[in-house]
Amino acid sequence: MNKKLFALPLLLFGLLTLIQFGCETDPEEVCEEYEACDVSATTCCTDESSCYYKYNGKTYPDTAEGLAELLEAMCPQASTVELKLIQEKLNAHTLQLINKARSEAICN
Repeated sequence: MNKKLFALPLLLFGLLTLIQFGCETDPEEVCEEYEACDVSATTCCTDESSCYYKYNGKTYPDTAEGLAELLEAMCPQASTVELKLIQEKLNAHTLQLINKARSEAICN
């Protein structure tokens, strides 16, 4: 009985330590290609909801201005209506990528 009482706190301490520090890793980055206007850009996101886009060697931030610049570079001939539709699709794609990065970051 005495040995069990001594081992129980050690076991609990080890379990708490494992839970606290066992899953500490750098944010997982997930990247996927996105096609629009017959060209493709790369979308990259981490599990911390931080995203960016790469097209023709240039990196664009996931901001309203960055997204507008990206779409102008990818689709210079597109109308305003077409750009809005493409932007909505890209936003949905980015949200899916954020969720994918979060699910891959979960400790196994």
